[in-house]
Amino acid sequence: KNWKCEKCQIDLSSFEHRIYLHGHHIDGNRANSSHRNIEVLCIKCHAEEALHSHIKDSPDYKEFVNNVLPALEGSKLTLATN
Repeated sequence: KNWKCEKCQIDLSSFEHRIYLHGHHIDGNRANSSHRNIEVLCIKCHAEEALHSHIKDSPDYKEFVNNVLPALEGSKLTLATN
């Protein structure tokens, strides 16, 4: 899905950012891995899903929210003003 979050559309195509994309089981059933049941979400959007707030305790989540996301959003603003 082009290395983008299906909710917020953030582009995580850089190799070092791909770890922040998660496969979310839409119906909550981890055994159901059909393509229709998997939604590709960034770690932040995944943590906002029902019953997934525990993700916010992970070091990857904290790194993403505190460092990666601001850097990516800053580069988007730079591109928009040029």
